[in-house]
Amino acid sequence: MRTLVNNQYIETTQAFLRFYVLAVQYIDYFLFKNTEKPVSRDEVYTYLKEAHTILLQNVSMNRIVPQKIQRELEEINELISATTSTIQESTDQTNILKSLRSVLYNKAVVLSDLLAVLRLIPQPTTTGKE
Repeated sequence: MRTLVNNQYIETTQAFLRFYVLAVQYIDYFLFKNTEKPVSRDEVYTYLKEAHTILLQNVSMNRIVPQKIQRELEEINELISATTSTIQESTDQTNILKSLRSVLYNKAVVLSDLLAVLRLIPQPTTTGKE
């Protein structure tokens, strides 16, 4: 018997993936300042905040996950603020930011793979018959 995946699992996985991809892109603006980017840093941050809001809505029924997501966004903002507020960029702060970027990137890769697997599972269909 095949198990059907609730569409909400796919939507939540997509929300997580979007949040982490945008978080990585936002960090990239501060790590790779001299490269051309298709959208501005402010646009990416706006998208990141929107993704954050949607993700929080998707996981609001859980007591722990929203706090973890909020902490991740705060950590990103704090590290970027600490890195950019010093007159001369601290190598330690930059390395911490690179490390965080690596973690977030790995999460995005794993979620992308999970999303691909979830999409392979047949979705429930509505036949109009009750």
